[in-house]
Amino acid sequence: MPDIRDPRGLVPSRTLNGHQDFHIIDYRVSANNNSVIMRNDLVILDGSGDIQKVRSLSTAASPAPIGVVAYCLGADRRPLTFNQPTRGPYITVSTDGYVGVYVDPDIIYNVQCDGTASRANVGQYIGVTAGIGNTAAGYSNTQLRFLDVTATAVGHYLQVIGLSPDELADSYEGGAAGVRNLEVRISRHRFSDAIGRAIVT
Repeated sequence: MPDIRDPRGLVPSRTLNGHQDFHIIDYRVSANNNSVIMRNDLVILDGSGDIQKVRSLSTAASPAPIGVVAYCLGADRRPLTFNQPTRGPYITVSTDGYVGVYVDPDIIYNVQCDGTASRANVGQYIGVTAGIGNTAAGYSNTQLRFLDVTATAVGHYLQVIGLSPDELADSYEGGAAGVRNLEVRISRHRFSDAIGRAIVT
């Protein structure tokens, strides 16, 4: 596939268990949120039980992600309206609201990498890097941070499951070695036990 750089965060594509639906739960975003929150952002629950955006590599002591944002709602729990062409439906810094979150630990996400990866990275662990996002459309610009890729799970919350389907022809069939789009799962998930077995359905 051509080297097209258009990060859109973590886009749900399918599941490890073959389920066709993605379970979503609404969570609160308080006025203490320290980042703009958009669709496809990776998020955690903070100490108050409110949603915060994951912006960089975690540590072993960091909270495990609870999932990925599916949609954003206002403080009245109504859908945020567009104010095009410069404003998408997202929650700004220090603003109350709600987000619907994909919470199933078995969801596989399609994500762009900020460096060139290959099939040798399948099975390895990786972190993310994130900026504000696409404010016009209201979706995340979170990417996988290629410098973080490693065989060590400690301090990493994502695992590379495979190359994105749109990369397979180039990389598995003798084409270009470097790819941008990977499939990942949240290997260190808030709703998984110590050995990674899902405890929610």
